Order: sequence, then structure tokens, then C-alpha cells
Amino acid sequence: MIFVCSSDWQLGMRRWFLEGEAQARFDQARLEAARRVGEIAGGIGADFVLVAGDVFESNQVGEGVVRRAVEVLRGYEAPVFLLAGNHDPLDGGAVWRSPVFLDRLSDLVTVLEPGRGYRPVPGVEVRGAPWLSRKPVPNPLIEVLEGLEAPDGIRVMVGHGGVPEIGGPNAGGAELPLEVLERAAGEGLFHFLALGDRHSLTEVGTSGRVWYSGTPEVTDFVERRPGTAISVDLPEDGGPPRVEVHQIGTWKFEESEVRIRDAGDVERFLEDLESREGKERTVLKLVLDLWGEAEVLRGFERALEDWRGVYGALFTSRGRSRWRVRRPAKSAEELGLRGIARDVWEELGRRAEGESRDARIAAEALFLFQDLATRQ
Repeated sequence: MIFVCSSDWQLGMRRWFLEGEAQARFDQARLEAARRVGEIAGGIGADFVLVAGDVFESNQVGEGVVRRAVEVLRGYEAPVFLLAGNHDPLDGGAVWRSPVFLDRLSDLVTVLEPGRGYRPVPGVEVRGAPWLSRKPVPNPLIEVLEGLEAPDGIRVMVGHGGVPEIGGPNAGGAELPLEVLERAAGEGLFHFLALGDRHSLTEVGTSGRVWYSGTPEVTDFVERRPGTAISVDLPEDGGPPRVEVHQIGTWKFEESEVRIRDAGDVERFLEDLESREGKERTVLKLVLDLWGEAEVLRGFERALEDWRGVYGALFTSRGRSRWRVRRPAKSAEELGLRGIARDVWEELGRRAEGESRDARIAAEALFLFQDLATRQ
């Protein structure tokens, strides 16, 4: 038996740093990633597909998002089981209950309901633990596991939530302790557990039977191995599964530290921007360490602005960046400043100390002042 696992499509997701056309490209990429999951399943002859939660960004996504998702799912050739997660829980206002979702849904698509087992192929049970609210405690999967006995055949389970031992944020606080999952695997309560919520491809524990497939398209800078799906080859006797990773994503979220001291540094930085591939699908966050003459830094800013429309997004980490303007080397005496002009020069010099925005403005004013003084 072979099946494909995916999760965290989050169709309809908005990112604050994506503007206009870039957001539209990102939306389409997530939809194409979902389509690619079905193509992989068809290409390897998968018996079924599992999507372990957060198919939609929320239960309030627009009708267009839902209709496009349904159209993608209609292209699947194998049965596909969808789990409600923390973003799209199976509550009273669930997108899963809406006519927009249900009207054109293929017979091959099943939204996993609590307390039910499904038989996609003889001798195999698929059982899920859907979220019924955004913050269920304990995690629904724990409650399901507590009520199970070892199956006669093969059991594949689908859950959603964070494993504290792995680290990172846990959706809604509904944690899945590693000890509970390891014990359930050891007792044979399931032969494979597909998890969602963690966007990075991750094998959980030591059993080889618990995996996060990761999001098929990157969503944040902290994700280590996003843009994937997995296929699982599970022997008929329930022996160890063989997992294959499939790369799906086309977008990249990257962080780059930039140190600028002179015009040469600016030129090398621009060469780096030029050399990157897939710029329109790259979100680049810059952590700046800038210290130079005002004209050099202004040139850097102008060059940066020219590239913003080329990349998916190009922005600066304000909280972690340092931006200092080097003060002019000449003194008031060398410039021949007297009276009020000298007083202003000295006051600007005092204000230019440090790395605050006001200090930067004062240092730039010193350069302008110097330019005016030397032209006389």
C-alpha cells in the first residue's frame, strides 16, 4: 500500500510583506502546490492522499478561494481525506459545511469526521482527529488514541498539533507529547501517523511511523524544510514504512545579513541581488549593518528601492538592523564656520552621536552643511 501525505496548504493566506501582484503570485503558487500533491499521487499510483489539517487559512476565506480549491481537488485520481485543523476547525461556521465547498465536491474527497473510520482499500482503516474548535484541550488526537485498540489490519491516522519536544509554536496550545505518540506506536494502535501544524518536514520520534509532511509551499522564515510532501510505502504486514520526500514548493523565504562600509560593499551587494535565481518567487529579509558616508548610504537606499518590484518581497528587519552615518571629518575651524553657523554645526555634531533615527538625520544634515560650506 502506498499513500501520499500533505498538510498546511492554508489556501487564502495573506502575508503583510507581499503587495499587489506578488500576493497574487503567492496565492497561485499555493494552489499549484496543492495540485502538485495530486499529480504526485497519480504518478506513483497512490491508494489515497491525506491532508493533515489547515487546508484553508481560515473558515472565513473568500468564495473564490474555496471554489478554486474544490477545482484542484476534482483533479485528484485517488481518494483524498481532509482533516480540519486549527485554522479551519470543524465548527458551526466551518468552510467544510458551506454549499460553496460541497456543491461541486468530487466523490473521491472525504472530510474526516470525529469517531469514524474509513476504508479506502480492503484491510486498511484511515482514522482522523479533526479539530472542532480553534483551541481544543487536550488535543483531539490524544482522546482518539485513548479509546483505541490495536486493529486487525492496517490503521493509518491523521492528526494536527505541535510536539513540544521538537520545539516551535504549538497550534492553540493543543500539544501532542512525544511519549504519548511513541507509546501508541509501540502498542500498535497505528501503523502510520500523518501530522500537520509544523510546516517543516520532520520525522517524529524513533518509531519511523510518525511524520510531519510539512507545508507544500513555504510561509515563514523559521521553516527549515518546507515545500514538501511525502509518500509512504507501507508493507501489508504492517512492517516499517518506507518514506520518500517530494519537493514541491517554488517560493523561497531567505534572510541575509548585509554589511555596508563603502561604495565597494554596495556594489557587491547589488551583484548578489542580481545573481539570485527565481527573484519573483523570493522573499528576502535584510538585516543591515550600515556605517558610511551619507552619499554612500543614500545610494544604497536608491539601489534597494529599484529592486523591490523585482523580488517577491524585499524588506529590512528594522528591529535588528543598525544604520549609522559617518560624521564628516572636517572641523568647524577647517570649514571657516563662525557665529551661529558654528553653533549649529556643533549642535548637529552632538545630536549625531549614537544609532537612533534622530542621530542619523543629524549626521546627514552635517554632510549637507559641509557641502554648502565648501561651495562658498
